[in-house]
Amino acid sequence: MSASALAILNSEDNYQKKGLSWWVAALLGTIVFCGVLGLSLLVREIILGNGASRSAIVNSADPDYRIQLLERAVSRYPANAGAWLQISLAYSESGRNLQAVAAYENYLAIDPRSPDIWTKLGTLYSQTERPDKALEAFDQAIALNPRHEASRLYKGVVLLNAFNDLRGAIQSWMQVLESNPKAETPDGTPIEEWVRYCLAASEPKAVGTEETGMALARRLR
Repeated sequence: MSASALAILNSEDNYQKKGLSWWVAALLGTIVFCGVLGLSLLVREIILGNGASRSAIVNSADPDYRIQLLERAVSRYPANAGAWLQISLAYSESGRNLQAVAAYENYLAIDPRSPDIWTKLGTLYSQTERPDKALEAFDQAIALNPRHEASRLYKGVVLLNAFNDLRGAIQSWMQVLESNPKAETPDGTPIEEWVRYCLAASEPKAVGTEETGMALARRLR
């Protein structure tokens, strides 16, 4: 084989290698592009999609993977309240309460209008041993909606358990009973029974067996 023929073969071989390298690079680039695009669309659907599609996407993944997706979402869209709300819920469901607190705080910095979210933040403050902050959060919820039962219920619980403030707890629950005399705790216990218990502890002689929780509450005014 002549030198010129070898040169042509070598150049052809190099051409094929270059062609192969270009093809591999193009394929990898396409895969990366599609992956980024897919992630972007997924994140967008998590944040902006309707409730059903958002729930399906978020709940279809295992908790750690779901949190990873949502962390990317809040990193990409830090001013999007929906992203912070989704990751707040994910952290809370996974027992990552400190991270959930920070995420709820970020959500409320963007949209502070939900008494339900203020109440959820208050319960997390209580669970992370910050009762003063919990009371502040419950008061924010009450300021937004004076008839918000959950915030007054949990405010009373914190006053009782963290500060041993029996009268303060009763007065908080009194506001619930005045608008809903049959109000119950999440486990189905009538709030009236809590009022009776606290009043009996603070003023044992003042509790009449036939007196309703509403009457007890009014007597504390």
